[in-house]
Amino acid sequence: MATPHIGCPYPIRLRQKHERRVTFPCNATGERLWRRLPAPAPFLANAVKRSKYGNVWTTVDGIKFQSKAEARRYSELKLLERSGEITDLILQPAYQLQCTHHKGGPFNVGRYVADFSYTDSRGFWVVEDVKGIETAIFKWKRKHFEAQSGQRVTIIK
Repeated sequence: MATPHIGCPYPIRLRQKHERRVTFPCNATGERLWRRLPAPAPFLANAVKRSKYGNVWTTVDGIKFQSKAEARRYSELKLLERSGEITDLILQPAYQLQCTHHKGGPFNVGRYVADFSYTDSRGFWVVEDVKGIETAIFKWKRKHFEAQSGQRVTIIK
């Protein structure tokens, strides 16, 4: 425990895990400024937090996907791969986003991770991203990737 403030009979305590508020130093008369509050109810402590955009993690073939739509698209692509319409299916391919420095050398400014990449029946390389909501950072990364690689990103809703 830390030493008390001058004129305060109560020592300063750090917050415990189960407490919601810190026991604070006393005012000039030696009274506590506020009291400790009880721990939250147990049913709130174990509550499952909803994701920001409402996606539900889904598992297909032992692989975890961030949304039901992404898992559904994976199932469709697996069927297309079995039938021979697509080849070289890659999950979560990562691409470095680079810029050229004014001194001439390229440097990394970020990373774009698509949902799927594959080669279609005509031999074209396809990059797909399953999106419910297009965020500003996704739009920037997609434009940067398309400008850098010359490859279009197919967005599946």
